[in-house]
Amino acid sequence: AKVIAEQDAAKGEKDGYAVGLKNGYDEKEKSAVSKGSQAYLSGYSTGYSKGYDEGKTKIATEKKLADQAGYSLGQKQDKVEIPTKYANNKTLSNSFTAGFNKAVTERDKKREAEFNTLGYKDGKNDKSNEPKNVKPSFLTAYQKGFEKGQQDLKQSYLDKGYLAAFTMLEYKKPKFENIKYITWYLEGFESNKEVLKIEKMAYNMGLKGEKLSIPREYIDSKVIFDYHYEIGALKYEEIERKQNTQTGTGIGLMFLAWLGRRFYVAKKMIIA
Repeated sequence: AKVIAEQDAAKGEKDGYAVGLKNGYDEKEKSAVSKGSQAYLSGYSTGYSKGYDEGKTKIATEKKLADQAGYSLGQKQDKVEIPTKYANNKTLSNSFTAGFNKAVTERDKKREAEFNTLGYKDGKNDKSNEPKNVKPSFLTAYQKGFEKGQQDLKQSYLDKGYLAAFTMLEYKKPKFENIKYITWYLEGFESNKEVLKIEKMAYNMGLKGEKLSIPREYIDSKVIFDYHYEIGALKYEEIERKQNTQTGTGIGLMFLAWLGRRFYVAKKMIIA
């Protein structure tokens, strides 16, 4: 009986190992189910676990190698070509394809970044040079970069016009070679509403008869500040002259009235 039990256990372990090895390699759920004597089932369970772990390790190693092989190919070309040793196994085929796609995606992202940078440079220099016969994603990346470059170029002229408004009493057309730049410059010039605050502040300072004092933050706008201060100061002087004239007239009338009153009293005294 003991010999039979040992034989059953040995057979069970052998059978279990074969099934476990296949299940592990096929990445199936681990399940050591069988029929037989107690000794056979015990051997089967032991063999199955050993085989399953080996099968799982084997497929994991092969998947990694397939992934690496696919990645290497993807670094060189865009068309996937699966070797026969991987093509006949769906799991390995998928691993190879995954590695390939990863490499292609990384390569494409790098190229897209290069085209985006090139597009930005061309946009900033205002010279379009769209690439021909390239992937749509490369063209899109270039176009986005170019658009961003154009936006930054426009902003630079808007800024020039905006800053110029702080130093001019009236708009002066810049000597740019491109009408587009002049248009952007004018747009920036006209968008500067801060100048209106400077004009108002300077005018009110002069209107109140205060001493000219340009705030440090407006020192670059001295020409504008001085001009509007003078307008306010002239208005202040005009108001002062009118007030002095009216005051002098009032005093004169009061003197005449007093003089008239004195004359009337003196006349009454003579008659009496």
